[in-house]
Amino acid sequence: MGTYPTVVTGTGDVTGLRHRGSYALVESGPAGCAVTKSADLEIPESGPVESAIPIHGCAGHASPQSTVQVHIVHSYRGDLVVDLVAPDGTAYPLHDRAGGSADNLDLTVTLNLSGELADGVWRLRVQDAEAVFAGYLDSWTLRLCAVRAGSPPVGGHLARRVHRHGPEDRPGRPRASGSPTCSARR
Repeated sequence: MGTYPTVVTGTGDVTGLRHRGSYALVESGPAGCAVTKSADLEIPESGPVESAIPIHGCAGHASPQSTVQVHIVHSYRGDLVVDLVAPDGTAYPLHDRAGGSADNLDLTVTLNLSGELADGVWRLRVQDAEAVFAGYLDSWTLRLCAVRAGSPPVGGHLARRVHRHGPEDRPGRPRASGSPTCSARR
């Protein structure tokens, strides 16, 4: 996070005309409040698997517009149960055996995490509820975009919006839908 000096130079056909200005580029989210983890973690048939993302330097509470993006390669996504687990142990359901026999799970869920402190170890818990098809957690991104320290939490943990991705919405491609403006680091 910070402010960066920026120089803008323009050219044109008008002779003798010069404009100079001062601009600032301000990073929109505190460093460490958005993290992507490439997991390549096999989902066992015997129980859940967890992938951890430690968040440090993200002062205050998480945002009421926090997002979790999940990419799982699996041959039957209707078998999957996926939860985000906050540092205090609170589980937030992201996916619960929906999608039937379709392959893979690519989704983004917006959660109101304003009741949670941002710093700490956040975990993604994935369980294959049936022991027939195999798969693995490919990657996941957590964007907390924390509210500054001293700001009171807003609301509870219930509001969420789910965006299902098509092939054009894979990571690294621009998205048209609104999501928090903090950037993910790897």
